[in-house]
Amino acid sequence: MSAASRSIERTWAAVFAASMIAAGCGGEQAPVQAPAEPAAEAEPEAEPEEAADAGRRGDAAAPAPAAKPEIAAEPAGPSRPAVLMEDPDKLSSTFGTQAALLALKPSKQETAMLRLPEFGLRYSTNVTWEVAKQGKSTRLKLGRVYQLLVQNPSGSTRPVKRESGGPPFEIATGTFGKPTVNLAIGEIVAAEEGEGQLGAWRIIAPKRVEQIVDQNGRVTERIAHFELTELPSAFIHVTTAPPTEGDAQTR
Repeated sequence: MSAASRSIERTWAAVFAASMIAAGCGGEQAPVQAPAEPAAEAEPEAEPEEAADAGRRGDAAAPAPAAKPEIAAEPAGPSRPAVLMEDPDKLSSTFGTQAALLALKPSKQETAMLRLPEFGLRYSTNVTWEVAKQGKSTRLKLGRVYQLLVQNPSGSTRPVKRESGGPPFEIATGTFGKPTVNLAIGEIVAAEEGEGQLGAWRIIAPKRVEQIVDQNGRVTERIAHFELTELPSAFIHVTTAPPTEGDAQTR
């Protein structure tokens, strides 16, 4: 393996690990413990003679102070670790409220990650994330076309989409040597009959572009992170076309 290939694999391994501890999608973190309250100083016990005198006088004993309830510390992160999956071509499973990270690595130079945050899916959903062998694309495509298929677990093949019940869903890709790139999404719309048909394309800008630098401060890789408030059934690819709210020509 060349030095460049090893560098790329280390880069994506770091991103993979960082996604674990991102908000709403992470491994278990140790709960933060509340600071212990200082123990109250014990009152000196009454001497036997003083106690006997108090009994003869009929003095009522002072009520003991009420104990303060202990406040349990809230966990610092998600309660369950994320499901981690990796494959060159296709990942498919049924997911629920637990966080998941799905990494497709069709080549040493290209990786596409789909992050399902904790509570993003509010109930069981079949999710397939794969390299599309005959996928549609729009203009100025970079890299491969990916297909995201979201379905109900009832056995139906109709494509659906899910609105996030928590943090946004996220797709992360390389920028192919560009300072920044955009993401083209061609949604697969459920038809009256059949499995679905391709609807309009939309192009979105990244939420952020992460720069990976070496020990000499040189940028070795850029990774674009795209956020989605809904998880659609769609064809997806990187593009240099500008973001648009209108339709983009399909080819």
